[in-house]
Amino acid sequence: MSEQSIRQQFEALEAMRAGGVKTCPASRHAFIVAEMMIEKDGALYQSIKKSSHDPEHMSGSLLSVIQSLWEGRAYLEWDREAKRWVPIEQGKHLEGDEG
Repeated sequence: MSEQSIRQQFEALEAMRAGGVKTCPASRHAFIVAEMMIEKDGALYQSIKKSSHDPEHMSGSLLSVIQSLWEGRAYLEWDREAKRWVPIEQGKHLEGDEG
């Protein structure tokens, strides 16, 4: 995965977040870690390289999981009574999504 495509993934996720997508602390932390993975002068990047893995590829994989989670949440809402995620009524999903 190229650095440019990873940067595009970051930009897309930032736009989703700015657009009001439902996130959680865990997914936001994973987003920060994915960003740290590609900082070439950073300790995390160097540690991953030493373990014979590709930090860019790993970061891209993590970003794909985050994006899928955030996209899926556009169609779900938290039911406080049932204490679980439930589908949003048709027509109530986030603006700009088709479905």
